[in-house]
Amino acid sequence: MQEYPGKFIVLEGSDGSGKTTQFRLLGERLQAVGYEVAVFDFPRYDQPSSHFVKRYLNGDYGPASQVNPYTASMFYALDRYEAAADIREALEAGKIVLSNRYAGSNMAHQGSKFTDEAEQRGFFVWADSLEFSLLGIPRPDLNLFLRVPAEISFKLIGEKHKRSYTDKSHDQHEADINHLRKSVATYDLLCQLFPKDFIAVECSENGQILSIPSINNKIWENLRPLLPPTPPNKGHKVVVQLGRPSPAPAASEPAAAPLQVDQVTVKLNATSLLAVGALEAAAGISVEFTKPWQSDNKQKPYYLPSGLSDKLAHDYNAGMKSLAKLQQQLQKSMAVYLRQQKMPEPEVLAYRTISPVIPLAALVPVTISGSTLAVSRLASQLQTSPNSELKSIAGRLKQSLKNQVLAQKDAPTKAISSLLEQDDLPGNISAAVEPLKLLDYWPRSEFSLLADGIYPYTDLGRDEIAMGVERWTYERKQSALRTMVMDPGNQVLNKAQYRWDVISNRLALSDAVGRGLVNELQAQAPTVRYGYEVPELVERAGLENEFMECFDTSLQLYSQLQAASKDVEMSYAVLLGHKLRWQFSVNAKELANESAGTKAKSTYAELLNSIMEKVAEVHPILGTALGQLAESQPSKSDPDVPIKKKRSRRRSRKTRR
Repeated sequence: MQEYPGKFIVLEGSDGSGKTTQFRLLGERLQAVGYEVAVFDFPRYDQPSSHFVKRYLNGDYGPASQVNPYTASMFYALDRYEAAADIREALEAGKIVLSNRYAGSNMAHQGSKFTDEAEQRGFFVWADSLEFSLLGIPRPDLNLFLRVPAEISFKLIGEKHKRSYTDKSHDQHEADINHLRKSVATYDLLCQLFPKDFIAVECSENGQILSIPSINNKIWENLRPLLPPTPPNKGHKVVVQLGRPSPAPAASEPAAAPLQVDQVTVKLNATSLLAVGALEAAAGISVEFTKPWQSDNKQKPYYLPSGLSDKLAHDYNAGMKSLAKLQQQLQKSMAVYLRQQKMPEPEVLAYRTISPVIPLAALVPVTISGSTLAVSRLASQLQTSPNSELKSIAGRLKQSLKNQVLAQKDAPTKAISSLLEQDDLPGNISAAVEPLKLLDYWPRSEFSLLADGIYPYTDLGRDEIAMGVERWTYERKQSALRTMVMDPGNQVLNKAQYRWDVISNRLALSDAVGRGLVNELQAQAPTVRYGYEVPELVERAGLENEFMECFDTSLQLYSQLQAASKDVEMSYAVLLGHKLRWQFSVNAKELANESAGTKAKSTYAELLNSIMEKVAEVHPILGTALGQLAESQPSKSDPDVPIKKKRSRRRSRKTRR
């Protein structure tokens, strides 16, 4: 890669993400600081080199989904090849080159056409070689991906002004929401595979697009470490226009304002733990429920899905009754062992130890509460679910809203559902699954937090503070950051954000949700595929075989439902102790508060400790200070029971078909 005096920055983004506005603002901001800027916008619809791109996007070659991705890539690559000399000239002159879309757009849009991940990665390699080796176009120093979920993008695209290259409101890519979803997923994969080249900038929160200044500040924080420390020109003040005046709100919008204030509480008498998990993941919703199957004297209630054949319903009932009996016997045996060991509150600890064998079909009374708007969104989400129980809950929620109009949500497409069908679950799982992965974090440099920590105590602008901090020695920065972290009045910890991909059991997830640790939660459907762990107390009590028998019973019922193509209903057979995959975001302040005094004696506590270790890898000074801060705070009670690290049972228990 040739080195240039200038820097090459590309803004990529989901369609409808406001990328064009952010692109203009970023150029103005760089010029205001004193940098010389050269801008490029791809595809260049006003140039002859975009001829084939315009015909492709207008559908002249047929639906975009049917045009070979390698063929379509040539259309875009040749347009960039035509502009390559101008880009090199600007970089050689020491300018900051900004490009609105570049090679990454082609990789994302065309790469999303592949269903096989190996073929998709092979395409990435081919596209990279075509653009940067064969055609020799300049390689960007950084690609910033403005990430917006496809549903929000599709709505915003419809509000765009008419474009010159097409006579339609949505071009061939924009009109296909399935393509938009896959493009976002492909961009995510690019950020994951090439973290040094592609960085995601989250542009939405709780289903709403963030403000223009908020997004621009996020872009600036990622860009600033690449900029030359001293701009060639003197900075000057400018008035930055944030865009055209917003259109007048629709007549129905003012009526929705009270929804943000009114509170709704709904009580459900019998709700499965599977449904509880879906409710817990909803933004702005509080869920309270009793512990399932706790009493020894009453029957263990469970949910029976509708639509099962007589034989399958019989087998389902038999499996659930067997699990209930095994759970009751295990709990009694564990209580006896704990009393012999003179453990405090043996009945309570016995229940907690054996709770991993409770199926997600177990029924509990639930209280749901939240703002009218949050409940409305939840009802809209649930009513599109293929799960009949969740649809029923949506009906109860709609009744509680007193005929308020629901917030609309697109239903999953059949095309997406067909892509998610699995024929051989064990074959789709890697032999080595990483239980905790840091997907993204901000800021890239922990010293970027210093400007935010200083800002409230001075009348200087943040950029001026940042430029001053950059002149500090490393030791001074290190000392200042530690001081800010330990200062209870400083809000700098709220600025450090981390996004995680986790594989753990449902109990750890519920603890994280109940304690308010997680934000932007996304959980995959419950499954048996990731296996489970045996608690150490179960082994010490000699109950390992009985414990594993519960999971074998669950696996047999799960396989029967799967063989009958009951893809929704089979999740009810999953146990609380089965591991599932989920993602969430958390800031450093929340981590410090939750980690205070927690010892590694539970799945949840071990998860916290692993998170803190990975934070220290990317933010070593901040991670060390967080550990010290946590130790200085009062201890918290352990939410779970000890487990013993051992191999997953998934490998020793084959899925029966």
